[in-house]
Amino acid sequence: MVERSSKKSIRGDIQRKTEEFLSRGGEIKKHERGETGEPADKPQGQIGVCQQPATPDQNLYQ
Repeated sequence: MVERSSKKSIRGDIQRKTEEFLSRGGEIKKHERGETGEPADKPQGQIGVCQQPATPDQNLYQ
């Protein structure tokens, strides 16, 4: 069985990395709820969606 990190440890890691980022001069910009970094004039692409399932003879990692 795969051992997973707890939410508490993941949150702590994110908090630590954020503080380190800020201490090195990084900046976090505020965005309004629902805002996205995607351009509004371009359609959003689907990542990882295939029309057909892969067959065993296809190399998916080219």
